[in-house]
Amino acid sequence: RLGATDRTLVRYAAVVGARFDTELLDLVLTSTGQPASDPRTWDGLGDLVERDGEHHVRFRHVLYRDVAYEGLPFRRRSRLHQQVGELIEASSQASDVALLSEHFYRAGDYERTWRYSVAAGDRAWNELAVSESAVAYERALAVRRHVRGLTPKVVARVSEALGDVRERTAMYDAADKE
Repeated sequence: RLGATDRTLVRYAAVVGARFDTELLDLVLTSTGQPASDPRTWDGLGDLVERDGEHHVRFRHVLYRDVAYEGLPFRRRSRLHQQVGELIEASSQASDVALLSEHFYRAGDYERTWRYSVAAGDRAWNELAVSESAVAYERALAVRRHVRGLTPKVVARVSEALGDVRERTAMYDAADKE
């Protein structure tokens, strides 16, 4: 039911995330030749999204976000994730290593995925966010074969950290494999 401009806006927003910064989205839109969003546009999309602060909007339901996200071709989604990651990396949000890990993973940028996933895993582990650390370490280890220059010692440290995380969550069989 959405017009082409609104459909593109919602699809690009879905790549940025379930909750997104409209200023970041506007940077993505304009960098791809699309017009920036008009703040009034979000009010017209009230069935799908709602304001969540001055410069933030969130999807009302994860299903809305998922449908919009899946409406983009895979290659375009990958390119958009790369752009979003690079824009975040250059911004004040660059300390959000978990978010960077996610965007670069979905973009297929394995070097950055490794770097940010390990950092996200370490940070989450230090903050006792056990499930988040497991996700980050698993992501890092999933891309390790695509990353040049990793030494066995570095990979072993991350693998051991994942084993520690799994042991903490009573996943003893999985911990033994790491």
